[in-house]
Amino acid sequence: MATINAAISGVLLKQERERLQDIEPALFSFVGPLYDSIIENFYSGGRPPWAPLSPGYLKRKTKEGYPPDILIRTGALLNSIRVGSDGGRVTATAGVEYAAPLQYGAGAAPPRPFLMLQPEDTAELSRLVVEYIAGVS
Repeated sequence: MATINAAISGVLLKQERERLQDIEPALFSFVGPLYDSIIENFYSGGRPPWAPLSPGYLKRKTKEGYPPDILIRTGALLNSIRVGSDGGRVTATAGVEYAAPLQYGAGAAPPRPFLMLQPEDTAELSRLVVEYIAGVS
């Protein structure tokens, strides 16, 4: 009986080892929470808060009919956000040419980082990893 149980345990351990070598399912589970966090960065005005728009630009922007939100004008930047997992990594990208100057700052414009993890994201992603290892997800 002990030999059969040991053999079954060995097979189960081998299956688990093989499952854990493929981290793509765990990484894929990060995509939704990371995307949601990035979008929240836009709607909350940055986390931590971004530098405010200059009074002149804010006045001109709203006069032209655009929303007063920082980094939201036409919605092109917001709509270009893509998060995906492939090849053992998770990537977040913004598909407009002016994304980098907004993310890192340029000239007199301060950085307004929108492609970033928040402390609460780290806790959520850690929970997803633990669930994956435990075989919950």
